[in-house]
Amino acid sequence: MDKKITLKEPKESPLCPKCGAAMTRRTARKGPMTGYDFWGCKRYPRCKGTRPLYEKSQVSSKEALPEF
Repeated sequence: MDKKITLKEPKESPLCPKCGAAMTRRTARKGPMTGYDFWGCKRYPRCKGTRPLYEKSQVSSKEALPEF
């Protein structure tokens, strides 16, 4: 049985850790995180800064985010 986990959506997008620009919500299309959302820099491809969509403190279940 699949568990549906609801997490609070951040009100504002974070700033890029590499260049300081605003970030946008993106979905991974390739690799082990395919299908998972993350924050990606709006200046992509010039800047490839990323952040996880949810901080570990916001996740109550280990099943919500895979460990890689």
